Formats: sequence, structure tokens, C-alpha cells
Amino acid sequence: LSFDVDIVGEPAPDTNWSKDGKTLSDSDTRTINHKPYKTSMYVDEATRKDDGIYQIHAVNMHGKDAAEVRVYVVGPPGPPEGPMDITGIHKNGCKIAWKPPKDDGGCPIEHYIVEKYDTDTGIWSLVGTSPTCDIQCKDLEPGKEYEFRVRAVNSEGESDNLKSLRPIIAKDPFTVPLPPSAPDVVDWSEAHMDLEWKEPIDDGGSPITGYIIEMK
Repeated sequence: LSFDVDIVGEPAPDTNWSKDGKTLSDSDTRTINHKPYKTSMYVDEATRKDDGIYQIHAVNMHGKDAAEVRVYVVGPPGPPEGPMDITGIHKNGCKIAWKPPKDDGGCPIEHYIVEKYDTDTGIWSLVGTSPTCDIQCKDLEPGKEYEFRVRAVNSEGESDNLKSLRPIIAKDPFTVPLPPSAPDVVDWSEAHMDLEWKEPIDDGGSPITGYIIEMK
């Protein structure tokens, strides 16, 4: 990013630069030079933070003047905003959602890339791409543990990743319960028998609605 500006006025005006209303000075990436009737500014390898409105101000004993220019600096987007929302988990998949980046890089977001991490194999693999901030993941292996990451893509490149906060296990929210204890006969006669048993240690995530009793 380079500016080289001729200054007109007598006597030679004093000059200074500003960006978005804040006065600029030299930095590690920015060099400003002032000479009589001339001023220049050079920014090495401009990034998104250099995007904005630049002004050159000139003043002498007879008055002052200023000129401005809007500079657009485009680049890859920032990472999607989190936290990542993982819902509808079952043994074969889940739904993943996130928020768009705070910085789109100055270009429209084209799509998002979503990947999953199998903690058993240590390998990242593609879930898919999505033009919106959500995706259905449909190819998980039952019982395995997974993490996820998503990045935004525009015409200038890809963002850094937004990662899931914690792993998930691919399993149905409700499963069959464990068996109850063996029944005990607590009372009987020639025509009847009373049975008692203890409920299952694990109900499978859903209340027990009844028991099936058989005899032989």
C-alpha cells in the first residue's frame, strides 16, 4: 500500500496522516516521509487491519486543507464464531451449527468446510461443505468418539478453524435398558404366584414403561 502526494501551498505546509480519525506514525510495517511540498506513506504487506479511510492533512499560516481516500484491503476471512453447537446426536450422525465470521475478509463468504476427527485413528476427514452456518453429519460410526472443526472460505482463501469444545460419542440418546434382577417368589398358592424384582440399574435413558413376564 503506497501513497505519494504532492502538496501545494506557500510557505510549504506541514503535513500529517490519519486513518479512521486516528493520527498515524511510523511502525514496523508503515513508513511515513514528510518533505517540503511532498509527503508519502508506505505500508508493507497490507492486511485487513489496514482497511479504512486515510486522510492527509496540510496546514500553514494561511489555512489548512485535507483529502481522504477509502482503501479496501481484501483477504481470507476470519474464523467462524463459536461456540460450535452440536445437536441431535445419534449413533450415525448429528447436526453441527456455528456463527459467521466477524470479518468476512472484505469478500462474500462462499461456503464453509466441515471436518470430523476420529479420536481412535487420529485422522481428520471431510464431513462436507455448506453455504449456510449448519450441516448434517450422517456418516459417523456407532460408539466412536469424534471432534469437529469448521472454516470459512471466500475468493481470497480459507480462514483458521473453529473447533468443537469437546468430543461427542456417536450413540442414540435412548437405548434398551439393562435387565431387571431375577424375580423372587414372595407368595403363592395353588392358583397364583406373587413375584418381585428390582428395576434395572440403567434404564437406557428413558423411563421404564412396563415389564414382560413369561413362564414355562
